[in-house]
Amino acid sequence: MRRPVQAVIVQGVTGGVLAGLVVAFWFLVVDALAGHPFRTPALLAGVLLNREFPQATFRLVSAYTVLHFGVFALLGVVMARVSAAFAAPPRLLLGAVFGLVLQEIVFYSGLSLSGVPRLDVVPWPHVIGANIASGLVLMAYLHRAERDPPRVLLGVVVALREAHRQRAHV
Repeated sequence: MRRPVQAVIVQGVTGGVLAGLVVAFWFLVVDALAGHPFRTPALLAGVLLNREFPQATFRLVSAYTVLHFGVFALLGVVMARVSAAFAAPPRLLLGAVFGLVLQEIVFYSGLSLSGVPRLDVVPWPHVIGANIASGLVLMAYLHRAERDPPRVLLGVVVALREAHRQRAHV
């Protein structure tokens, strides 16, 4: 069954944001365990701005986070469009390939285009692990969204509303 373009875009953006959350959480944990919370987004923001920052600031991390989620939303739409073209529902193996290939290409191309003299700014095992995990989450979401679109989108809205309520009570 062919999905409407709007549904593909909404599912792609939602899946992309979920994948972006996986990567952000991955590096938050890695950085916190190393004793330097938010080091990775501050480091990557510095690479993109061609400056070195002595510490992670709220403004710097926020600016990089907006870019991060924007890129993942676009990647999610691309993957939703690709999966919509297939007759079969999205598979997790495609998610692993997506994480290993497309996300790696986007990440390292971005570093290369920014003129970074070396590409080991972030340890490659962490990049690969985060990208595979996010690819699997994206494809799992797209698979579920394709099978039951209204319930999946409603679940995301309910979860966001509940998170907002909990934050308001703290």
